[in-house]
Amino acid sequence: MARQGRVLAYEVMNVNNAIRNLIREAQPQQIYSVIQTGRAESMVTMNDSLKALCAAGTHRRGDRSESFAPVEGTVRLLETQVRQ
Repeated sequence: MARQGRVLAYEVMNVNNAIRNLIREAQPQQIYSVIQTGRAESMVTMNDSLKALCAAGTHRRGDRSESFAPVEGTVRLLETQVRQ
């Protein structure tokens, strides 16, 4: 029997000096890169969160919320997880 319900996909950004500088310099387009490289500081991208849900079997490609606008590469990531 398939479980139904909601699961949480999340993104975590810890405000460090790099994030502060990007905000101060009005360069928000680079914040995602800092989150990607900030794993040692417990930062998590939405793609990483979705990948973990796919690996755990709690999320499939067609399960995304209609209010979620995927960032570039999310669809490709989910397709990769389905093939594995």
